[in-house]
Amino acid sequence: MISNLNIQVKDVVIYEGAEYQISQVTKNEQILLESTSGGDCFLVSVNELLTKYADRQLVIVPFESRDQRTRIGEVRPTAPEPSAGKDVRARIRQILLQEFDRNPVPLSDKSLNKFIATASLSKDLDQEGWRPSAGTMRRDIKKRGASGHRPMSLMKRKQRAGCRSPFRPETRFLMSSIARWFYAARHRSISDAYAKFCRLHAYLESRECRRLGMTKKWKRPSYETLRVEIRQSESFEFVEAKYGVKEARRRYSGVGEGMRADRPLDIVMIDATVVDTLLVYDGDGETVLGRPTLTIGIDVCTRMIVGLFISFEPPSIYSVMNCVKDILTPKSDRFSSPHQHSRSLAYVFGKPFLIIVDNGLENVGSSFQDSMRDLNMNVEWAPVKTPTYKAIVERFFDTLNKNVFHKLGGTVPYGVKEMREREIDPAKSACMTLQTLRDVVNQFIAEIYQMQMHSGIGVAPRLKWNELSQKNGIDIIQDLSAIDDACGYVKEAVLTRKGIETEGLVFNDLMTTSLLLKDLIPLAPRGRNRRATNSVRVKIKFDPSDISSIRVWNGVSGQYVHLPNTHSAYAAGTSLGLHRILKKKAIEEQQAFFSDDERYAAKSKLLRSLERGSFRELGRKSAKRYMPQRSNASPIVETEEASPRHDGNAPLVPVELGMEKRTDCDTKPDGFLRGRKKALATKREKKKRKIQEMREVEHALSNSRTNFSSVGIDDPVSFMASVGDDWDWEVSNG
Repeated sequence: MISNLNIQVKDVVIYEGAEYQISQVTKNEQILLESTSGGDCFLVSVNELLTKYADRQLVIVPFESRDQRTRIGEVRPTAPEPSAGKDVRARIRQILLQEFDRNPVPLSDKSLNKFIATASLSKDLDQEGWRPSAGTMRRDIKKRGASGHRPMSLMKRKQRAGCRSPFRPETRFLMSSIARWFYAARHRSISDAYAKFCRLHAYLESRECRRLGMTKKWKRPSYETLRVEIRQSESFEFVEAKYGVKEARRRYSGVGEGMRADRPLDIVMIDATVVDTLLVYDGDGETVLGRPTLTIGIDVCTRMIVGLFISFEPPSIYSVMNCVKDILTPKSDRFSSPHQHSRSLAYVFGKPFLIIVDNGLENVGSSFQDSMRDLNMNVEWAPVKTPTYKAIVERFFDTLNKNVFHKLGGTVPYGVKEMREREIDPAKSACMTLQTLRDVVNQFIAEIYQMQMHSGIGVAPRLKWNELSQKNGIDIIQDLSAIDDACGYVKEAVLTRKGIETEGLVFNDLMTTSLLLKDLIPLAPRGRNRRATNSVRVKIKFDPSDISSIRVWNGVSGQYVHLPNTHSAYAAGTSLGLHRILKKKAIEEQQAFFSDDERYAAKSKLLRSLERGSFRELGRKSAKRYMPQRSNASPIVETEEASPRHDGNAPLVPVELGMEKRTDCDTKPDGFLRGRKKALATKREKKKRKIQEMREVEHALSNSRTNFSSVGIDDPVSFMASVGDDWDWEVSNG
């Protein structure tokens, strides 16, 4: 075994198309490789071998297949049921009463006996071999609390002889009801419960005293008595109804041993968090970019950090897949300083047996599941809203915050309100770049975290990793180029003679497309007409960080085939997210986004805008200098007539400016109202004005109709002579 890895003598190394066999390993960890075809042999160091392996230049194949070790996890005991005590019979009666409250039956002996016999109990309670009689069950239903309120205290309570409660049965029943009312809603306090109790107790007292003819008032419990009653009535069910199941489990469920693993990389937890530090732009060191996202993978057995990825990418398939790649790949190139523990950390990698993730969209999607199937790794999803299930990784995030992030410039140690009260502005003290943050986190993990004793395992993670890896070995993937094919964004596409067109991009290569069509078209389903087709649906995978090529799954050969992007100049260094932004921007601007030149120009234009936008924008006052000034000239045109002179021309007409006739002084002039609300207000004003004008016209017409009959003509004869005899006028002297 070489350096705690499952690489042994007689294993085969495929390098540059030739096969070599590991024939000998020297004491100074020099590996002798001999060609299987005979002839060549040479020595390489372990570091050189791992470097070429990490760069996907060689493949390591074991000499003979080895059975995968079975991993049998310990079965953790189930937590005892809440409120369980030493009195087993009282617990049985309580369970039967709770089941009766959920599914009531008649109180006859026949119905109760059948209910008691068929009720299901846990295994340990059923072994007691005792169940109550129908009479005991009937008495418990009536006297042991109310429906939905069956605390254990009522099951076991027995009054001693001569000891009576100072309160009436009606008061005790009301206290039990108020306790149930208190636990029914989160916002209800004990003061609210006591106020309601006093009001109901006074009403009940007056009604019963009148009915029974009593003159002595009932004794009313004090505030403290009701508080004690409420606290004693507390149970798992009540706490769950008031505060939720998480709080109920925290109070009543015991803490087990936690998740365990016996070998390195048996169980790896992956989780992401937003770093509590603001970072700045590398170019100027002043522009604040925001808080990055940290995704890590931690080994449960040794607590070693086996995977790490930091970027401004939010939790997504891209960040998770990069963390998985970091887990599977040697890390010899991460630490350049000889004083750091780079050589030992180079071997902290391997293939996990089980990966535990949360229920984020990036972890439950088809892309992640398909990638894990391609890599032959098992996945387990943590229960929803249960952060304690991943307590190991959550604890590491807290350690990073205390030891690294909260000590850097630009830290965000508290919430927004608390930072405002303490007058903390992280943006003013931000000075860390993304690359510097990566170096600091790697240094903390390599030199401090993995070298100190861990309270969870009782030893330093580095020592436990070395011990168990020497004992059990570390499984690795033979060909690391497979993880580049497996990890990606999965989609379905149609393969035709022109290649594959998806996301507005075309991927095609004459030779590769022809070979794919040759293998896949005979397997393509045909329609009703049974006609041959020249297209087939295939599974493809994107690398979210690079769209220069896609990987097409060839089910016949059982491997992924690369198809290059036909727009090579545009695709170089372009991520899938950036391409979607450019595509959306082009659609909004109604541009033809198909030629390579147009794509490259749009990409360059967006990058220039981003570079300009990363610096401080112009203020409103300085931006006003670049706005066009509006003219204040009056839009009113005035006309005036003049009598002609003796030469036939009109005299000059004097022209006056509009401002000389203004009488509104400094009143704000009417103008275009900006904004939707103001535009709607203007529209409503116009509509109202139009309606008002129509009403005025109708009013004038109505007045003219009513007064027309009273109109008279002083000289009808001369009027008729002037208008002519064509109209049929009825003239009167009225």
